[in-house]
Order: sequence, then structure tokens, then C-alpha cells
Amino acid sequence: AEGARAAAGTSGRRWVLAALAAAAAVVVAVIVIWRLSPPAGDGAAQGGLRLSSRALHGFRAGADRKGVGEGKLVYLGGRRMIRNKSADAELSLSRLARVRRAGADVALLAGTVVASVKRRVAAAVHFRVSGGQIEVVGTRFTVWQGEGEGSVTLHEGRVRFRAGDGRTRALAAGQTLRWPLPGAASSTASSARAAKRASSSPRSQPTTTKRIASKQAPARARARKQLESLLRRIERMRSQGRYRDAAALLGRELPRVRDHRSRERLSYELGVLLETVAASSARACAHWRRHGTRYPRGRYQREGSARLSRCAR
Repeated sequence: AEGARAAAGTSGRRWVLAALAAAAAVVVAVIVIWRLSPPAGDGAAQGGLRLSSRALHGFRAGADRKGVGEGKLVYLGGRRMIRNKSADAELSLSRLARVRRAGADVALLAGTVVASVKRRVAAAVHFRVSGGQIEVVGTRFTVWQGEGEGSVTLHEGRVRFRAGDGRTRALAAGQTLRWPLPGAASSTASSARAAKRASSSPRSQPTTTKRIASKQAPARARARKQLESLLRRIERMRSQGRYRDAAALLGRELPRVRDHRSRERLSYELGVLLETVAASSARACAHWRRHGTRYPRGRYQREGSARLSRCAR
């Protein structure tokens, strides 16, 4: 009898503890949902996507805070995510990404965003970037924004890029577009920089310097053409879904590239490709570590650090 009473007492205590734990969980859930709920009037409907300045900034939660409610900021795979109430659209932000509303558009200031938008609401969703804006046509894509440059990689569906000067580019699945687009604006800026250098330099240069420059020019032109040819091959493989082949090609060609800036760019592209190949996550993380060591102050340093931080989770 005493054993039965002891067992009953133990069972009762367990029930009380379980009830207290459940109550605490409810309180925590209520607090989390309250903190994530956008205040009334704060946020704008963007083609079914509700953005809240309160939701976009200052949210810190563990990876276990998944699924706290539609229309709220939630965690998915360690990333911040915004989704609309009917799940027509959602944004997954890297931890270093900075986003703000820009009228009827979404402006990506820096970092990476993975967007998924259903076709029926896509026409109303635009992303502003430094080179123009991305018009969504029902798709899933990744956008990266750096300092005055960036890229969009299309995973499925279609997007249309409209540059600041009005030019448009349509992307098919597997393709990547980078901005600023080559053209008159960049040529004008380059000409202005060249003119400034010419005006600040001595009028007469030593003959030896001129000879060296004339010898180096053809070599630089060849290197530039080879780089452009390689990038075209990579883009063609991406458009065909041959990500593994594209990564293998980049891995072979990267050591042969001498120009430091070109190597950094190709190294970044290789890391993105390795992430795309599902079986290469460990290789991708190892690559981002090497990339950070080789290019500690490079153009892609911030984005590379963000990708490396995801490896640690």
C-alpha cells in the first residue's frame, strides 16, 4: 500500500511538473508571438507580402523558434523569414542582410535574400537593388547586394531585371545576372576616371613605361576575354542545371587565373555553386573558410562571412 501511495505521489508530482512546463511553454509562445506581431498600421502589403519595420530589425531568436505563425517573422534554417498570411510570398534573409520598404517595392541594401513568390501575386512584387529593380513573374530566386554591385540567380520560374537606364533583361531558370550592366553608363564612368587620371599625371611619360604598357595591354585583353568566355560557359551550364559540372570546371580553371580581382570573383562563384550541389555542403564550408583567408578585405568579404557563419550553425 505504501508503495502504491508513493507511486501515486510520484505520478502526481510528475503531472504537476508537466502542467507547469506546459503553462510556461504557453507563456513563452505568447511572448514570442507578441514580440513578432507587427503593430497596427506598421507595414505595407506588397503583392501579398506584408513587411514590418519592427519585424525586419532587431529580431534575435534561436533556431527552435520555427513556425510561430504566418504573417510573422520566423526562423527557417537559421535565417530570418517574412511571409504573408496566405503564404503567397516569403523572404528568407541572411543574418547580415539589410532590407527596407521603398514605396511599393522591397529594397535590399546589403546581403542575401532568398525569395519565393507564387505566380498569382508575383506581378505586384518588385525588388530594388543598386543597379535597378527585379520584377517578379512567379519564381524562386536569390539576390545578393554588395557595394554598388550585385547579382540575382534564378532557381525556378522567371524574373525580369530593369536597369536604372530602362534596359531590361529576362532570366530563365539556372541563369545569373550581375549589375551594373555593361553599357554606356559604366563606359562613361570609366572614361571619366581615365580622364581624371590622365589630367593628374605628368604630360610626358618615359619611353620605357610606354613600352611596358603597350606590351601588357594585349595580355590583359586576352585575360579579360578568357575570363568572359569562362563565365559564359558557367552560365550555360547553370541554365542547363549542370551545377556539379560547373563547379568542377571552376575548380579546374581557378588556379590558372592570375588577376587577383578575377580570382576573388571566381572563388565566390565557386562557393555559391558548391552550396547548390546538395552533397557538397562540407566542401562549400571549407571553401568559404579558404576564401575568407585569401580575400580578407575583398569585394565579397561581407557576403562570404555571412555564408561561412551559416556553416557554423
